[in-house]
Amino acid sequence: MIIETDAGGNFTGCYTDNTPSYSCTGMGGTYVPTATPPCQFTMTLGACTNTNEYLVGFNNGVPICQTLDGACPVGKYLIGISASGVVCSP
Repeated sequence: MIIETDAGGNFTGCYTDNTPSYSCTGMGGTYVPTATPPCQFTMTLGACTNTNEYLVGFNNGVPICQTLDGACPVGKYLIGISASGVVCSP
């Protein structure tokens, strides 16, 4: 498979001389022609193992775990979770 990038290293496309199913399985995927997308991969994501920690995002494939109890300063409330951690009210 050939992966094309522009001068900045951004993905622009890919192609292969092989059939899509052969290329897919060659990369470890499962080819299901009736699915969208037809090439599917099983990915095992990490988990949080410490007590009272919750998965709030990923950084370079590594789970970001954070204790949510007391995560916001006094007078502020937890209003969400972003890739970098908890989001507290203004």
